[in-house]
Amino acid sequence: MEELVPGDPSKLQYGGGRVEPVPSIKAIAPRYCKTLIIAIMPILNDTTIALLLYVILGGIYLFVVPLALYFWLQKRWYVASSFERAFLYFLVFFFFPGMLVLAPFLNFRPKRREINI
Repeated sequence: MEELVPGDPSKLQYGGGRVEPVPSIKAIAPRYCKTLIIAIMPILNDTTIALLLYVILGGIYLFVVPLALYFWLQKRWYVASSFERAFLYFLVFFFFPGMLVLAPFLNFRPKRREINI
């Protein structure tokens, strides 16, 4: 049995036995990703990951889904079945903050009709 050296992070001690070392991400990543991972590792701590997740999920909730919902409403407004219309109303209620954010910038009024006399 190999001796455990105190302070050696590759050999962990648990209950007096030897535990296999956990391979680092640098060892797992393919060769082409190593440089990118090494460059990103110092800035990816728990706080940064949490903030990044908040920004991504907030952007999806406030911009992406409401914009898709606006276009879906415009396309299906006159032909939607009752179940689809109820589902659309639920989505409008659920994504209402994002709908309010986008409302001043979108114009879905009907196009002008040309009257021929």
